[in-house]
Amino acid sequence: ELLVVIAIIAVLAAILLLGLAGIIAASFASWVLARGLTRPIAALDAAARALEHGRRTEVSVETDDEIGRLARSFNH
Repeated sequence: ELLVVIAIIAVLAAILLLGLAGIIAASFASWVLARGLTRPIAALDAAARALEHGRRTEVSVETDDEIGRLARSFNH
């Protein structure tokens, strides 16, 4: 009976640790994805603000998605 309780506790501990590891992995992946999306938008925002003050600027184009096409349009 004691061995069954110990086995149940071990299984619950393993489930808890795996769940915690999953939460950490999902949080890190979300952070990486969000950073990848916001960095080019922040660069476009900074370039637009510089243009607003009369300073000509260009944005580096790193992707071929919608943000990259927008950056290319901004540069021309």
